[in-house]
Amino acid sequence: MKINFVVAPQLYTQWCWAAVSSSVSKYFDSASQWTQCQVASAELSLQCCSDGGPCNTWWYLDRALARTQNANGWFAGASDVQQTAGELGSGRPICIRVEWPDGGGHFLAVIGTYQDSAGTERLLLSDPIFGSSSYSRDDLVNGAYQNGHGRWTHTYLTRP
Repeated sequence: MKINFVVAPQLYTQWCWAAVSSSVSKYFDSASQWTQCQVASAELSLQCCSDGGPCNTWWYLDRALARTQNANGWFAGASDVQQTAGELGSGRPICIRVEWPDGGGHFLAVIGTYQDSAGTERLLLSDPIFGSSSYSRDDLVNGAYQNGHGRWTHTYLTRP
C-alpha cells in the first residue's frame, strides 16, 4: 500500500519541519498557500520569504502541522502495524521524527508499507533531505535510519 505523497526538498538545512508541514498541506489541498517560507514566517514570527537565512532554525512539527490545520495528534514512539495500515489506507501520510546520535532530530514521512520476500514489513519513506527510501520497521525503531544514525522517536498523525 502506498499513497501518492512526496515531501518537497527542504529549502534550508533546518527546515525539515517546514518542508514536511507545507507538503502535507499541499497534499490534502492542492490550492494550499502554505509554502515552506510561509509556514516558517508564521511559526517564527519573522519574515522568512525574502531571506530565509535568519529563519534557518529547528522547530516543532506538531505546531507547524497545527498551523496548516493538518495536525491530528502526536505521540512518542512509532505507530504500530495496524495504525500505520489504517492511516495509509485512509490516505493520510504519517509524519515521523528520527533522533540522531548527537541528540538532534529530523522530520520525514511514511508514505507506504509492504512485506518483502522474507516477510519483513518495510516502510516507504519520503524525506526532505534524503528523498525516497525503504526501511524495515525494526531498523527505524532500533536506530538504523541513514546507516545507523537515526531512530524513530515520535509519530505525528495528519488530517485533511
